[in-house]
Amino acid sequence: QIMDVFAFHIKNEKMSEKNKVPTETGDTALLKKRLIELEALLKKGLIKPIKLNLTQILAFSWPDKFDKLIKMLSQQIKSYRFDDAEDTLSKLLNHFK
Repeated sequence: QIMDVFAFHIKNEKMSEKNKVPTETGDTALLKKRLIELEALLKKGLIKPIKLNLTQILAFSWPDKFDKLIKMLSQQIKSYRFDDAEDTLSKLLNHFK
């Protein structure tokens, strides 16, 4: 019974972490840096580092011109559609040119 209670609390904690809405607006220089890192990781297909990098990006809220593409990128990565993610990433990086 104790293990069931413990497992319940862990599950609730994980769910609340997933449902957190970022409140702090990210710095666009940091976003550019993370996107460039993500580009290299996507080319190598390194799944864990890709997801870690994505988590770091999603920890912030971003201006509207980036937000829609970042959400699309997130869904593509979570679905392991890395070719589509590379295209979306390219569109994001074009905002910095």
